[in-house]
Amino acid sequence: MSAVTTLMSRRVPTEVPFAGVLMALVFGFIGSTLCISAFGLWLVPGTAEMPGISLMKVGLSVFMLIGGMCFLVMARQK
Repeated sequence: MSAVTTLMSRRVPTEVPFAGVLMALVFGFIGSTLCISAFGLWLVPGTAEMPGISLMKVGLSVFMLIGGMCFLVMARQK
């Protein structure tokens, strides 16, 4: 009888952490959105004649791409 109780006491039910799954989904969505937006920023027309705006677009797209990749890495970690 003691063998049965030790086997039953060793069994610990594994629960799926809902908060971890939810955070991974949110981080993945934010990261994907930022990465796509970094490239989509260059589809907006009308800034070819303004070099200052083009420089700001380069900085913003690099910032969004790096931020999106960081969010994607955080979504993949356990």
